[in-house]
Amino acid sequence: MENADQAIECLSWLRCAPPPEVAAELRRVLGEPEAWTEHIHRSHALARWAGAGIQARLAALVRDRYANASYLLQELELLSQLSDQSALALGGSRWSMIFWAGQEDADADPALVLAEDAAYLDFARDILEQAGRRLDTIHAGAVPYVADGAFSVNDTPVIARALRVAALRDEPWLAELLPRLLTLSCVAPGAAKTAPSQSLAIALGHSIEGVPTPEGVQALRAALAVVRHAGVQKKLARNLKPAERTLLERPAVALRLTGMLKAGKREQGMVAGSLEAGWWLGTTLDMTAWRGLLQSAAGGPVARTLVWCAAWEGARVSFLGDDEPDGLPELARLSVWHPLHADEAERAAWQALAAQRRLRQPLRQIYREFYLPPEDFAGHVLAVRQLVGLARREGWKIDACAGLARQFGAVRVVLKLSGDIYPGADGYTETLGLAFHLRDGKHWRERVPEQIDPVVYSEACRAADLLVSVAGLALQVGDELPDVVRGRHLANLASLQRGHMVAMRRRALELALAPLIDAGKVIVTEREVNLADYRISLATGRVTRAGAPVEMDIKAGGKLAAVPWLPYDEVLLERIAGAVSALLQA
Repeated sequence: MENADQAIECLSWLRCAPPPEVAAELRRVLGEPEAWTEHIHRSHALARWAGAGIQARLAALVRDRYANASYLLQELELLSQLSDQSALALGGSRWSMIFWAGQEDADADPALVLAEDAAYLDFARDILEQAGRRLDTIHAGAVPYVADGAFSVNDTPVIARALRVAALRDEPWLAELLPRLLTLSCVAPGAAKTAPSQSLAIALGHSIEGVPTPEGVQALRAALAVVRHAGVQKKLARNLKPAERTLLERPAVALRLTGMLKAGKREQGMVAGSLEAGWWLGTTLDMTAWRGLLQSAAGGPVARTLVWCAAWEGARVSFLGDDEPDGLPELARLSVWHPLHADEAERAAWQALAAQRRLRQPLRQIYREFYLPPEDFAGHVLAVRQLVGLARREGWKIDACAGLARQFGAVRVVLKLSGDIYPGADGYTETLGLAFHLRDGKHWRERVPEQIDPVVYSEACRAADLLVSVAGLALQVGDELPDVVRGRHLANLASLQRGHMVAMRRRALELALAPLIDAGKVIVTEREVNLADYRISLATGRVTRAGAPVEMDIKAGGKLAAVPWLPYDEVLLERIAGAVSALLQA
């Protein structure tokens, strides 16, 4: 079907009934009937405006070819009840007949549109319940067991899509149904190592990864404990960690998980990550949810050490989680305090209080770096191998046309690079700046920094600064670089000593080392910590004596006898403090 994708794109822009001439053009685009059933959702979307005769003939062809795919046929029968945008979303996406298209194509997932269509939402619940009953009959022995025979491969994408729609809506009925579907689809009755439906189990795992809920993540863990099919076990295991990471980007949903978690370091890290994502997602909690967080085993130790903002009827107050103000009204909405929510005096007051109480926070908050427009991220030379590895861990994705992209709530951020990067690549690349985009219908439109929410802008810049700092330092000055590039690299390394992260590191050390500074044993300057004729760089942790490098075996995280308290966890900060401690005791 020549130009079919272009036709669907044009139809998606229509806001009124198309003129009669469009039907003839769509019939031309549809081409010969023999090809209509190759991409059935696309054909249905085009046939919607091509005339009743075309629709009837297409329906007959589909019923004949997909007679064994009852779930797919039910979805196609539903199309006439869906909105135009829903039909076009299904027709214009390659997600329609597969259950996984890769996270880089997440914006094309038709479930994003279908989740707003009441007719499809009803269908999603019905289809998932049908699948559950089918699996129940297999495990009860009411029908003979056949390995991988529970569902047609054309049906599993429909069931997986229904799950994504329900998960996007966080439908309450899904909490009980999803664990049953996943377990029954991947574990055979009896002791067989086969599965009733490999394709459905794998599709459900991918759907949970893409749109996780607390119950979905728990269902993955439970399934991994009982699945006997080695291939399915391997694939589901790949879904678990990405699902946990993606869940953090849905804080209002993720915090429900806190009641299911034990009081462990890993579990507290998940809660902290979810609360941190709330900054760029604009998450707020009511008083009931907030108090539930404080009382939970995993969430309580995190929430009690954080500064919170309570807002109601134009009033605002900030306070530590373990020190709720008297008279806080029940209508108040609470959010995690951010440095940009306060002026310089309030930020300094919180830092002083943290030093006085020796407060350790599970996420960097009181000492968090913040950024104001305009920030320049152009001209940095970065080591590609370290950049790709760190970017992946931090949630950035490779954009073939631009560089690295990451979404912060409603804002898509692109760190533009001078050349292509890919896993396994080496060498260097240069940054061309940071771009911000907001969605305009189906498309992203670039916006100037002043049009971006200040907290989101700051968090995006902070994330980019981490990439630039780490990957820039990873590129050794002795590497083979063109002279001009080497000059820019050296200049940028020098500029890191005046960056936001270094400034906050300096502030933290000034408070942590205050007694030693007052005693004249330590001096903290803009760029380094001085002890006698030793110098420790705040940007790199490099130790020199009278200009010559000094090798020191410092283990981050160890007990620092001379510097017993640091306000936040950072490997480089602890290394610098460890070097101070070692030199004082030498």
